[in-house]
Amino acid sequence: MGNSSGHEGVPGINQIESLVRSLHGWRPFSGGLTGVLAEDLTRESILEAIRAGRVYATTGNRTLLSFSLNDSHMGSELRLRAQERRHFTARVVADGELRRIEIIRNGESVISQTAVGSTHTLTWEDRIRTPGEDSYYLRVKMWDTGSAWSSPIWVRPIGDNRLSKGKST
Repeated sequence: MGNSSGHEGVPGINQIESLVRSLHGWRPFSGGLTGVLAEDLTRESILEAIRAGRVYATTGNRTLLSFSLNDSHMGSELRLRAQERRHFTARVVADGELRRIEIIRNGESVISQTAVGSTHTLTWEDRIRTPGEDSYYLRVKMWDTGSAWSSPIWVRPIGDNRLSKGKST
């Protein structure tokens, strides 16, 4: 989830060159934002999406982002057999010019595409299997230095009985 670390009382401000008054006078401000992938705009739906981890962060830009593995959204925990396909879909609609879209697996970029314009769709199938659990997330870079990141999707191979995210199965 994204936010600013200040207490200026201007949540959601989106102009990078905006000035806000702080304890130290007027200064430039650009706060981070959290996006929520909810079914609708009801309180219940938004809270359910947050609890399910269907959230993403931006550096203040108004980017819309969706990221899924085998039709399971960001924030999901999946148990897959080694031979099961891992098909990823990502869609990004930004409020500026996109530069690069990447899928990160276990901390390393595994697919990177140059993006043109403000909309990009990425589909990819991961055919490499690593031992143990895998985590994947989407990283978005914009030309104006803005960024966005999805929540991860965790994959644990069937037959692995280790704890995942503090839960037992």
